[in-house]
Amino acid sequence: MRKLSRVVQQSPNSVIITDPEGRIEYVNPACSRLTGYPPADLLGQNPRLLKSGENPPTLYQQMWSTLKAGQEWHGELCNRKKNGELFWESAVLSPLRDADGQITHFIGIKVDITQRKRAEEELRTSRARLQLQFDHLPIGCITWSLDCRVTAWNPGAERIFGFPAEEILGREPYDLIVPRWAQPQLRKTWDRLLAGDDVGANSLNDNLTKDGRTINCEWANTPLRGPHGAVIGVLSMVQDVTEKRSLEKQLLRAQRLESIGTLAAGIAHDLNNILAPILMSAQLLEDNHQGQEERELLATIQGSAHRGADIVKQVLTFARGAEGQRLTLQPRHLLREIGKIAREIFPKDIAFSLHAVKDLWSITGDPTQLHQVLMNLCVNARDAMPEGGKLLVSAENIHITEPNAGLFADGQPGPHVLIQVSDTGQGIPADIIEKIFDPFFTTKEQGKGTGLGLSTVLGIVRGHRGFLDVQTEPGRGSTFKIYLPAQPGQAAAAPAAGPLAAPKGAGERILVVDDEAHLRAVTERLLTKHGYEVLSASNGREALDLLFSHDNCKAVVTDILMPVMDGVALAQALKESYPLLPVIACTGWG
Repeated sequence: MRKLSRVVQQSPNSVIITDPEGRIEYVNPACSRLTGYPPADLLGQNPRLLKSGENPPTLYQQMWSTLKAGQEWHGELCNRKKNGELFWESAVLSPLRDADGQITHFIGIKVDITQRKRAEEELRTSRARLQLQFDHLPIGCITWSLDCRVTAWNPGAERIFGFPAEEILGREPYDLIVPRWAQPQLRKTWDRLLAGDDVGANSLNDNLTKDGRTINCEWANTPLRGPHGAVIGVLSMVQDVTEKRSLEKQLLRAQRLESIGTLAAGIAHDLNNILAPILMSAQLLEDNHQGQEERELLATIQGSAHRGADIVKQVLTFARGAEGQRLTLQPRHLLREIGKIAREIFPKDIAFSLHAVKDLWSITGDPTQLHQVLMNLCVNARDAMPEGGKLLVSAENIHITEPNAGLFADGQPGPHVLIQVSDTGQGIPADIIEKIFDPFFTTKEQGKGTGLGLSTVLGIVRGHRGFLDVQTEPGRGSTFKIYLPAQPGQAAAAPAAGPLAAPKGAGERILVVDDEAHLRAVTERLLTKHGYEVLSASNGREALDLLFSHDNCKAVVTDILMPVMDGVALAQALKESYPLLPVIACTGWG
């Protein structure tokens, strides 16, 4: 008995003994430590002294009926310490009997579970808070079991896909929200997630809604792990970005047009100043008696220069958002023109070849713009092969299916002509592939490129309702693929008529003012060739001096941007001094 007494006295659990009426006859030290009452305050008292008011009356009724029936009672009680603090006990209460089987006492052995109860309450609060957040998140939250069945589906997911939780929980929703063509890739992603690999688990996908719409959704997926690290499911966060993607495309287009427009006038000025002397010189040479070979070369020069002038106009048209003319074209003719130019001007160590299928479909577009696209790509290919190589331009018919269209930015289903420009050059490094279509981005040395070539290519292709793809391998070369909507069965437009002949002069005196010496010289020669007497000046001040010393001038042809005195200031001065003198202002600024 002495050993048993020591065990009870030293037990970490609370021990309390009452008589059959419930009066306390014994408490061990652990009971006093837990309740804060010394033994003298508890002896002779009823255990209701510890009642907190937090337990329901039915709990005590069930407890006493069990004990008086001679049975053991198990339960949890919330009691109050002497200082008023609440605590929780897990109690086992048992009746004690004498030799005759009569109940002489009740004994209670209790374990302090206050910390566990607090942890449980905190867990419940945390779960409630998480559930509240789960239900009110503006994005979709979905949890999946290992067999890809939905175990949680918040209201955000319902708003995105249209399916209420009761229609989706417990189901494998492949056919409900995932297009058939995307399901194989999804299953591969799922297998990686179940293996614990969440690399590449974030994606932009096409999804289906309950009402049959196709939407663009951003998915962020991560494995859910159990306490021992094993994957027990998957958590997906999903956001409908259909409208966002549409707005991004519009914003990027607006930014691109604004950027290109900033320099479009400068490009036009530079190109016009280069092309004008070429055209005028070619006209002068054309009047001389040339042999057949020389006439063919002049025709090539004039054709290329006129096309360059058209490109200047198209740069401005593109920058202003206009679409240009739309004609039914046969791409084969474009390829032939590109081939002729490339073979004449590209280095001989570049092997140039063309290939087009026999029954190539027609397309609708602006021939000058499309010529510019192919020429830009060919020039870039040439620059990528400083040591020589192979350049192939090809065209074929292709039908883009609905699933395949989703693989390309701006992709559209239907018949297309695919034009490919392939080279065996240096390729494009991975760190800049995403930037090559940005306006003004260039890898060329300063002064050797504006950085507008590929951005213009992309803009023109999109303006033709087409799309573009790039495949490249550093050190092996690049292939630019242009997909243009096709018009099977439509005939191509006839070539445009040539320019009208310029009228002849009768010795009238014309003053030419331009700071570009070569442009001034060729203009003077051209006007002289057409029967005019020409005076020339390099700026507005020189022009005024010449007019004061030469009378009977019939017209002034002046550039606008010049040093010393520009064309605007000259025109204002002439308006005051020579109000009847015609002034023709010319500029390379478009």
